[in-house]
Amino acid sequence: PIFIDAEKYGMTRDGLYCRMKEQNVLGRRYFYPLISTFGTYRGLQSAMPENLINACKMADCVICLPMHHALGDGDIKRVLDCIM
Repeated sequence: PIFIDAEKYGMTRDGLYCRMKEQNVLGRRYFYPLISTFGTYRGLQSAMPENLINACKMADCVICLPMHHALGDGDIKRVLDCIM
């Protein structure tokens, strides 16, 4: 996983996710969506975003890059080209 600081990077995590997807590079938005946003929990005081500041921050900025045994040098270059 990598953490995207939109201000420093110039793009949000979701922007990078879309760019990667357009290039058929399938990353995964980690911790997204937060369980606290599910209907079962949404109304609970403990699930309010102001009570989950760190969880919300992580849910908005982390993306997992592709990683598996068959990832070749060309695939790695495509991933890097998307994020650089």
